[in-house]
Formats: sequence, structure tokens, C-alpha cells
Amino acid sequence: MKKKVFAWVLFLSIFISCASSKKEAKERLDQLGIEYNEINFYSAVTKYEFEVVILFLEAGMSLGVKENDMTVLVEAARRKHTEIALALIDAGAVPSHVETLIVDVPKGI
Repeated sequence: MKKKVFAWVLFLSIFISCASSKKEAKERLDQLGIEYNEINFYSAVTKYEFEVVILFLEAGMSLGVKENDMTVLVEAARRKHTEIALALIDAGAVPSHVETLIVDVPKGI
């Protein structure tokens, strides 16, 4: 019984923490004058606005955002925005086989 209660308390604390951080990330975007939408997320990726991209990810933005059939991950890699590409991968973005053919991977990786 104690294990079940502990598991539920842990789950709820994580859930509340995630919900709180999502809300905080959206509020921070709002403070920066950036509307939470896919267009602004894609734009932040293309402009190498790392902190803004992180806020979008923390706020729960979809990793499947595309423009001209290019995902944000492919766009980041195509522009050689390595840190953003790694942040997207860390958040769960997975390049498809077709996408990996488009992107040049630097030697040594």
C-alpha cells in the first residue's frame, strides 16, 4: 500500500512540475513578446535563437513542425545549428531516413 501511495505522489509531483514548467515557459515567451505558435518556433530555429527554441520545447511545442516539408530538425542541421539540432534530438526528434540523406554530417560525429 505504501509503495502505491509513494508512486502516486511521485507521479503527481512530476506531473505538476511539468505542467508548471510548461506554463512558466509560455509565460516567458509572452514576456519576450513571442506568441506560442509553430511559425515562431520554426523562425527561432532558423534564426539560431537557442534560448527561445528551448522555451518552446519546455512549453511543449511539437517536434513535427514543418515548413516546405522540412522539419525543424532538418532545418537546424541544414543551417549547421548544431546546438539546436542536439536540443531537438534530446527532446525526442528523430530524423527519418529521407531526412538523413539531406543533411551533411560533420566529420568526427
